[in-house]
Amino acid sequence: MVRFRVQDPLKEKKLYDVVLLASCLETIALSLSTYSWEFSGGRIESCNLFAYLILAVDFHIRWSWYNISRMYNTKANEFGGTMSIGYALLNIDIGGTPSTKLGPKMGMEPRSLTRMIKSLEENGLIEKRLDEKDKRLVNLHLTENGKKMRNRSRDYVIAFNNKIQEEINKEDIKTCFKVLNKVNKLIDSNKIFK
Repeated sequence: MVRFRVQDPLKEKKLYDVVLLASCLETIALSLSTYSWEFSGGRIESCNLFAYLILAVDFHIRWSWYNISRMYNTKANEFGGTMSIGYALLNIDIGGTPSTKLGPKMGMEPRSLTRMIKSLEENGLIEKRLDEKDKRLVNLHLTENGKKMRNRSRDYVIAFNNKIQEEINKEDIKTCFKVLNKVNKLIDSNKIFK
């Protein structure tokens, strides 16, 4: 069993829960301040906040992500890990991954990535090796412990996705992907607040 010296998964999980809860509460607060009053013909009418939240796309995406991350963190905590660590290990190829490629694969900022790599290395999950062809490049390789934790993380991700596919029909899943892709394209287009 791998134990982490730098991170306390339980504290990180609790902090993550607080941040996600705050994020959900922020959505509710924004909806209260923005949508709780409607100006109509000079009168102020109260909107139905509950109806707004049911229709708020971002609320449902946040709530689903909160539940997924909490589920993974709870599972990872059983063997001294976190969802973030599992995700990083899953993005490191068996033959090694250049450190410069890991950030874009994970959508992480360089400073956060540097801390993550340092933590993974200190906890004996990865090791850095110079690239054989280009000595300027550093490749990240999984250690034996890193491979074990990666395999365990992979098994949990596969089990979750298999369960989703058992419980939700393929057409609903395709529709979900289609909608989320459209949401991402809309956000990427920077046309929401113009």
